Amino acid sequence: MISSVSFGKHIPIMQSCIKNTKNNNSVPVTLSEVDCMDYEDVETMFKACPNWKYTRHIAADIHNKYCCNYNLYDIEYPYNFYVLKDSEENIIGFCETEDCDSFINLEYLETKQNDKFKYAGQTILAMLGKILQKQNKDSIFIPNPASGAIDFYTQKCGFWPVDKDREWGSLIIDEKAMSALISDVEAKTNSKIVDITG
Repeated sequence: MISSVSFGKHIPIMQSCIKNTKNNNSVPVTLSEVDCMDYEDVETMFKACPNWKYTRHIAADIHNKYCCNYNLYDIEYPYNFYVLKDSEENIIGFCETEDCDSFINLEYLETKQNDKFKYAGQTILAMLGKILQKQNKDSIFIPNPASGAIDFYTQKCGFWPVDKDREWGSLIIDEKAMSALISDVEAKTNSKIVDITG
């Protein structure tokens, strides 16, 4: 295990494994929080994820939090940013969340679009579930899921529509279903999700 210190402004918080699609071998991964204390954090997203769908959105929001951290904007900024990295420090997934009183909003989630890894997105969600449990929150809410990701969230991860009469809309998962997702991901990857923050 590695200690929870900052490497390049990314603070490791969770470790687990995903799978290599070619040989089904385990690939160690670390979820790190982006501290948004250096403009380099914005540049890193563009360099590491240049053609990803949500890179510009994430980078803009990291910039906003960076400005808030230095009191350039006189507002609270309740958004958090996480990157999933392999053992070579390559970013293979990222997400943005918003802290609310009793739940977490998932604003963006994206994984590297290639055929090299599997379970990266589910592992990020399961790790967010561990964060949810640690913070004693009761659910993760997705206010505006991408239409192409609905099946992923509902069929693979256990989310359900907030409005059951609508085919497409906001999604939610509660703590009980999130615990089931964590167990499912750990079984699929044959790896425990470990909190390394102490």
